[in-house]
Amino acid sequence: MKTTHSYSQLNHLKLKEISEILSDHPFLFQELVYIFNSQTLPKLEELKGHITRSEWSKASFLSHTLASSCSNLGAIDLGNEYRALEFSLKTLQKSNTPSVNELKGLEDSAQRLTDSTKMAFKNFVAAFEKYYSGNSSSDALGK
Repeated sequence: MKTTHSYSQLNHLKLKEISEILSDHPFLFQELVYIFNSQTLPKLEELKGHITRSEWSKASFLSHTLASSCSNLGAIDLGNEYRALEFSLKTLQKSNTPSVNELKGLEDSAQRLTDSTKMAFKNFVAAFEKYYSGNSSSDALGK
């Protein structure tokens, strides 16, 4: 059976680091959730739009931003995928002539990353809700 890597998985060491920060400032969890919902999630659609319109510079910038946002939530692999997309987009900025297949591949990548980012965010919220519901051990944040 073929398995695929889930980029929505969270790095438990990063989550532990986040939990240590949040233990001194619990209000920051709600702030992180608010920022991600209000600022990061809309950028996913913006990214897809920039790719569709061949706006490589804008798409590259958003890929860079989303890489950081995902890494900050503990989705390290997902952040790396956004960095790879950013590199591809920067390459296109120089050539500016993608083939139909390249454009389709970029659009597919953006959709896959959008889905994975939304799932990573749900995983992040679920891990910390479990953590805050009384299971303050590191088991709540993964092994």
